[in-house]
Amino acid sequence: MLRTRNLTLTSTAQELTIDDSIDTANTISVQNTDASAPIYIGNASVTSSNYGIKLAAGQIWSADLAPNDKLFAVGTSTVSVLILER
Repeated sequence: MLRTRNLTLTSTAQELTIDDSIDTANTISVQNTDASAPIYIGNASVTSSNYGIKLAAGQIWSADLAPNDKLFAVGTSTVSVLILER
């Protein structure tokens, strides 16, 4: 099943993974659709100074997730992202 959503990030960590009753392994892709601001991807405690992955404006990042894995992100300002899970 292909699922997509748009999300607006702020400086507070927000969950990127789609939390629903489908608990199977999947692939997530995150595209930073902002023109200039980066986002930071990591666990629930991610911040702009405590992060695992920096995703620059326009970049796309993908990962394979196990069932029930959760992924979070923050922006340095209000930043829009596109999320695709399959």
